[in-house]
Amino acid sequence: LQRIQYIKAGLAFALEDYDTCEQETQVYMDMCIGNYHRESGGYNMMRRIAYARGDIKLAFSYAYQFEQRSRYSRLQNSVSHSLLCQGTYAQMLGQTDRAAQLIAQGKAHHERYGLKRMSTYFDNLCHYHELLEEHEEALRLREEQLAEVSEIDSADYLSYVHLQYCRLRGRMGLDLTDALQVAYASAEKLLKPQKYLEKLKRIEAGDYRQYDWEKA
Repeated sequence: LQRIQYIKAGLAFALEDYDTCEQETQVYMDMCIGNYHRESGGYNMMRRIAYARGDIKLAFSYAYQFEQRSRYSRLQNSVSHSLLCQGTYAQMLGQTDRAAQLIAQGKAHHERYGLKRMSTYFDNLCHYHELLEEHEEALRLREEQLAEVSEIDSADYLSYVHLQYCRLRGRMGLDLTDALQVAYASAEKLLKPQKYLEKLKRIEAGDYRQYDWEKA
């Protein structure tokens, strides 16, 4: 039942219905009290909701709780992920030294355990380097991610990476012709491509941000 409840929350997030996602996640959290493994996923979902709404301080707080539960449960990838999230958010909040320390800790933890580079690894490091105006490093990481994702049989993940790659190129003022062509081609593998295609259209129109609050 806990897993089913978490899936319900995840579906609401995928549909960008953050109010419903929050409600479903709260139900999930109530079901998981004392189960650190499950709680880590709940705090991560709450982190994602807070970030999607643009509440960076709250997202940081949830990322810290996510880290603690992940450590208790020895979920090493999640520990690294949570540290990288905190580092990115700290940089967004103007806490440069703290951000650098958290990012270094997240990367060191990742290397120590020889963890696989997941989407959140690339997302946070790319965002962090963009915040530092190290755009070429962010682009290099996205290109590495594209190369790696081509070996994974996941149409949803592939389409997500194409979106992020196109957005980054757009923010950097780079040509998008080839990147968009490949991104549109990847839509053929999706069961329900409409939402993805709408996001590509927004990129074509010059909107390179994932969330509206990021334009401010």
